[in-house]
Formats: sequence, structure tokens, C-alpha cells
Amino acid sequence: VDLSNSISFVNYSNPDSVEIRPQGTKTTTSSSNLPQDIKFSFAVINTENGNEPAIGIGDANGDISFTSMSFSKEGTYTYWIKESNAENNTNGITYDKTRYLMKVVVSRNSYNRLVADVSYYSSSVSNSVDIADYTTPASTPSFQNEYSADGYINITAKKVLTGRDLRAGEFAFKLTRQDNGGEID
Repeated sequence: VDLSNSISFVNYSNPDSVEIRPQGTKTTTSSSNLPQDIKFSFAVINTENGNEPAIGIGDANGDISFTSMSFSKEGTYTYWIKESNAENNTNGITYDKTRYLMKVVVSRNSYNRLVADVSYYSSSVSNSVDIADYTTPASTPSFQNEYSADGYINITAKKVLTGRDLRAGEFAFKLTRQDNGGEID
């Protein structure tokens, strides 16, 4: 059998990609009610070049919605996940400075399709930027903020009585909360 003129078939895989969506939770301990309009922002940062391929927004209920990330090549990719405002404690909020390592391993499955395995790690070294310090597996990144609405307000009022003179101590006033009618100390 002469195989020199045989037919050969070459299969090329279509360029494909796999998408992931980072995960995380946010809790806030509070000495008073956290305003519902507060949003928390998170960054997903490439550990090699500092690019931010995804961002996350957390609401007052603790849900973080991250944008998706797409991978078109096999390999191991590493990212930091951290709260964007961590360096700025403002408006009564003390932000969590914790950072997590997200490791994404992209490989081909038995159908030659790209698949991604995502894992998260924490470090016992506070706010480390050394990947080697991140050896403790974490189910998902979890951030904890503290909110305190301490403050004061000086309220002044003037009572005007028409038709006769006002006598001292004749009227008493009470300041109440609008949300629940409770008295304010």
C-alpha cells in the first residue's frame, strides 16, 4: 500500500472563549441604620500588569455584582480582589482593607472547549501584595465594613403667639423620629 498520496485531515479548533464572573459578599456592622442608597465598589486587578478587567458594585444588602471576564487562551491567571474605597474611611464608613487572590486556570476539556476553574485565597499577612502569602483557600471573598452615624445637630425654634403675650414655660415641644415616631433623646 502506497501511503505517499494519502489524504490527511487537519482539524482546527474554532477560537473560543470562556467567561467567568467573580463572586463576593459584603456585610456591614452598624450602630445605626445604613442608608439604602450607599453602594460599595470593588476592583479586580491583574497581579502582573495592574489592569482592572472587572469591577464590582455591592449594595447595602451585601450583594456584590461583578462584571464578567473573558478568557480565550489556556493558562493560569491571577488577580487581586479588593474594595476600591479601602484607603478612604468616609461618611461614617470604615472600609475593609482585606485583599483576596483569585486564581483562574483555563484549560481545554475532553470536547476541546475552554473551561475555567476559579479559586480564591486569603492571607494571614495583613494586606500583603506577595502572591506566595495567599495560601488559605476561601470559598468566596467576604468583606466587612463598619458604619457609625455619630454626630449632633443644633436645632433652634421660635414660638410666636398672636393675640396675647407669651408666658415662659407655657408650651413644651417634643422632637420625634419621622421613620418610627419614637422620641429622640
